[in-house]
Amino acid sequence: MTKPISKPCILALESSGALLSVAVYRDGSIASLISHNITHGHAKDIVPTAMAALAQAGCGFEMVTHVAAGAGPGSFTGIRVALACAKGFCLAWGAKGIGVSGLQALARHAAEHDYNDNAPMLITADTRRGMLYCQFFDADGQAAGTIFEAAPEKLPALRRGMDDNAKLDMPLYVGGFEYEQLADIFAKDDVRVIQPEMALPLDAAMIAADAAYQIMTDMTPPLAPLYLAAAKLGPPKKDAKKTPNKTAKKAKRKPAPAAQG
Repeated sequence: MTKPISKPCILALESSGALLSVAVYRDGSIASLISHNITHGHAKDIVPTAMAALAQAGCGFEMVTHVAAGAGPGSFTGIRVALACAKGFCLAWGAKGIGVSGLQALARHAAEHDYNDNAPMLITADTRRGMLYCQFFDADGQAAGTIFEAAPEKLPALRRGMDDNAKLDMPLYVGGFEYEQLADIFAKDDVRVIQPEMALPLDAAMIAADAAYQIMTDMTPPLAPLYLAAAKLGPPKKDAKKTPNKTAKKAKRKPAPAAQG
């Protein structure tokens, strides 16, 4: 049974990339944020980090009304860690779960802080396969298309091919993954790129802020992963029927020579 909600208290988890981050949103603002830059060990550290963030915010378990998790796109393992932890907290505390797109959270953060200077946006994330996860947004941080995967050099042509109201003579804000060549790639297409002075990695505070917006608009997505490709768990196993039977392959032994005597 979920709790009655007057003012949301949100525990937010983000581990879709190298940054493990937990934030608590209460009374209309971020009350705590703890982040660790780690490559591995998200599953081991996420619960202790969540407990520390709640203590820092002065929140008990009974106060948490929502648990939000970064749903990707990003690392398969990292996404699963955050979603599984969020579902466990929801079951234990009677909170409601919210899955948040990391690209949407970055876009909303940029629009709210006017980093994009009222320009449309392209938000990206690293696939770790030489490609980028991408999504176009309008100047207010509203999605102007679905999430897709593309090579960086293909992005100008994809932007020109959008059949929405994007003004192609306007500058373009590019945020998310720190990819310095994107500005040069768009410059060759006569597009001026706006980028933050420092790369803004996705963190749990952005996840929490987007979750708060979703709660306010009564449009809360479920705790479900945003996978653009199937998880690769290893090579497929060989068909058992094609596996040779060692017993059947035993060569017939020649009869032992008769004993002489």
